[in-house]
Amino acid sequence: MPFVIKAYKFDEKINLNINKENYEKLIEENSNNEVRKNLLINNHNFISMIEEENMTSASSYYFAIIVKNKEALDKAKEDFERTCDAITPKLDIELVDNKKWLIKVFANLYYSNVNLDQIMYYDFVDLLSPLRISEMPSYLKVDNEEIQMVSIKNYPLFIEHGFLDRIINLPNVKASVTIKDTIEQSKLLNVLNASFKAVLADFNSSKNLSDVTEMQSLMNNYKLLIEQISANDEKVKEVSIILAISGTKKQREEILKEIKTNAELYQIKVDIPNLRQMAAWQGFELTDKGLPDYAMYLPTSTLASAFFFTENYHNDSAGWLIGEDSNYGLPTFFDQFALTKNRTGHNMSVIGTTGSGKSFLLKLLITNEFARGTKLFLFDIENELEKLTNRCGGEYIDLSSKGLINPLQIRYVSTDDDGETSILGKHLGFLENFFITAFEDISEKELVVLLDIVEKFYNSRGITKKTTLEEFESMSAKDYPIFSDLYAFLLEQQRNTKTKELERILVNIEVLLKRMVTGQDGNLYNGITTIDLSNNLVVFNLQELLFNSSRRLINTQMINLLTYLSNEIVDNKKKNDKKNKKQNMLIVVDEFHYFIDEDNPTLLKYFGQM
Repeated sequence: MPFVIKAYKFDEKINLNINKENYEKLIEENSNNEVRKNLLINNHNFISMIEEENMTSASSYYFAIIVKNKEALDKAKEDFERTCDAITPKLDIELVDNKKWLIKVFANLYYSNVNLDQIMYYDFVDLLSPLRISEMPSYLKVDNEEIQMVSIKNYPLFIEHGFLDRIINLPNVKASVTIKDTIEQSKLLNVLNASFKAVLADFNSSKNLSDVTEMQSLMNNYKLLIEQISANDEKVKEVSIILAISGTKKQREEILKEIKTNAELYQIKVDIPNLRQMAAWQGFELTDKGLPDYAMYLPTSTLASAFFFTENYHNDSAGWLIGEDSNYGLPTFFDQFALTKNRTGHNMSVIGTTGSGKSFLLKLLITNEFARGTKLFLFDIENELEKLTNRCGGEYIDLSSKGLINPLQIRYVSTDDDGETSILGKHLGFLENFFITAFEDISEKELVVLLDIVEKFYNSRGITKKTTLEEFESMSAKDYPIFSDLYAFLLEQQRNTKTKELERILVNIEVLLKRMVTGQDGNLYNGITTIDLSNNLVVFNLQELLFNSSRRLINTQMINLLTYLSNEIVDNKKKNDKKNKKQNMLIVVDEFHYFIDEDNPTLLKYFGQM
């Protein structure tokens, strides 16, 4: 059974009270931290400012399905919901299923300032209907509001995706799109053929070059559409698009100018139905009418490209103020740790061309997450975060010289196979990747022997596969051996070897392991862990490591750092759980492409496990 769909775009007032309450709570919690408190106060004040300036309205979208009876409505609703679920991108819809919500929608449609508390005293229709509508030549007076009705007169049969977004999604603009089934195929083809011939006649008589070019394009589109309809490859709908612009005369003129400027980019013509404002209003409101003289036969591919249901306002109630929407100037609140049915993970990436603002956005993320108490680990590739770190009282660590992480310090990160693999066994797995990366020429036999020696070395220090998590947690950095100790143990194993084959392997391992106690490798790895990760803002300066070292050293040190961080993150979470305290943690990596090595994907694997 045929039915009519009307799609509406309104402006609705947004409620920022929950965001203000969140900032007020954080300000109170950080009253003793001047840096955090000032950041939070600035964001809170910005929200208050835009509320005072009445800049808190955002686009909302509604569909209305109009049919003859209840049975047809239920069937049409099912078909419509199934279609919305199947399209890409998916269109999330929600049924308006209570009277209060329904009145809110109708009040917006009819420019009513009704108080929802009045619904118990007045009839539904009387409450919402305008008391007086007066028609002027180019606008309407709806009670005390001046409304100018505007319609899209025509546009190309084939057009790029999302073209209506820039025309409809503007402040003080409401939109109504009426979609109907068209006449039967044979009659439609006659209409299209007649339109084609009319354009052809104008084409043959025109002497204006720009008109000729435009008509040539239109004829080509008609030809293509006729071919597709004839082959049943394209459906066509009758569409009316009507806009209602509110505000003073000057405001309406400025909005209309912007609409026409945006429309011209797509060769779309926008028209004011002079002396027909009431007819346009009747096509705009909730009826099965459109505006017949302005209706267009559109292929479904073009109608789909009109898709204007874009979210121009994003509000995570506990999020930080990331910026403003470009159309409305509305605040955008973003919480990386919020999970929904569409946001199932916390990872994010910032992608853009050079100079587009990636690093600026990351700094904004850093300061806001720091202000709300997130524990942050930052990888500073270009030595540009030191001032920010010092200003926030953070810890700045140079991993190429001053900061040392002992690879032999056991990592006891929880994994999915905790019941099957011992803590020492998992750490040996890390050392296997560490040695493969550090010793690029190590053979399979040498690696097996080296890992066997390392395990025996740990055993000699009282660390075995039976050592418990509690025992590891009680150990400090000074309780772990370093590479000089392992090298001495290897020499002892050499002296006690009894086979030539094993002796040869041990000699080769000695040459490799010697690297870990001398030179640049020794400076990076031979010693107890000296870095302190207790601060809520820890920044690793990687500039010298990345730009003055070999790829081998970069990958090895980064694997060392990432596994150590994983261990600290898990350990920190356990400590917070014991205190019944929740603290989010975030690792921020700028210029991530520096860590991509096609010849050694191990580093990316460790990033993926974070």
